[in-house]
Amino acid sequence: SDVCSSDLKGMLSDAICQELEIPSVPVIAVCGHDTQSAVISVPFTDEKPFAFISCGTWALFGTELKHPVMNADAFKQEMSNEVGYDDTVTFLKNITGLWLIQETKRTLNQRGYNYSFADLETMARDAEAGKRFIDVNADAFSVSGDMPERVRLWCSQSGQPEPEETGEIVRCIYESLACKFRETLDDMQKCTGETYEKICMLGGGVKDSLLCQLTADICGIPVYTGTTEATAMGNAVVQFASAGIVQTLPEMRKLIENSVTVKQYAPNSENAYIYDNYLKIYKKEA
Repeated sequence: SDVCSSDLKGMLSDAICQELEIPSVPVIAVCGHDTQSAVISVPFTDEKPFAFISCGTWALFGTELKHPVMNADAFKQEMSNEVGYDDTVTFLKNITGLWLIQETKRTLNQRGYNYSFADLETMARDAEAGKRFIDVNADAFSVSGDMPERVRLWCSQSGQPEPEETGEIVRCIYESLACKFRETLDDMQKCTGETYEKICMLGGGVKDSLLCQLTADICGIPVYTGTTEATAMGNAVVQFASAGIVQTLPEMRKLIENSVTVKQYAPNSENAYIYDNYLKIYKKEA
């Protein structure tokens, strides 16, 4: 009786309750997609425009709007308009994410190198910056396989120095991801006419401090980390709203802001040249 009728879709069926040996509970409609649920958990309460990266195997780069953007620029840049919570629009682009690192680790582990993700990040930190880049959304990197060899081959065929050490390969992936984020940020600003002064990283990517820092450096604006469990927390606060515990989206985000540790990565302008090097390869007219 305490649940808003518009969100209540019924009660859990008797058959399920018997199978799980639980009492009947209300079934509440949350967002229809995990990315939209994750965006609810962005811990910003000032209502200023923001960019977000929901970063796991895939990286969803976008923003939250009140109305869809359906112009020629949005079509050209392959941006999507998806329905978000409370009649918002999640305007975003799909980018290959940490899949590239996951596949690199899997291949190396198969060869007997028992590297952790932290080991790979440490090696990448020690590698020289701004030397080589891949197109992370290229078909060559979209299927399972020998990711280190594919990175080497891509660099060789595109006239870049071929990475030899593991750290160089991983550094190449991280910098290429961050440059794709910057490219998408620029495209998104052109589509929306907004200027975004902050990015929130959500999901598994928040654990990767090098990627967060490179994203801040290359995008030139601060990156703030949300929660690794962004979708689950977004779902939870929608249910809280249905129960009347919170009323508005800013209140929901305030609740999340008070529940997570937000870390800020300030941009280091000394690394801005990395994107200039990227543009020389992928946007020679720029």
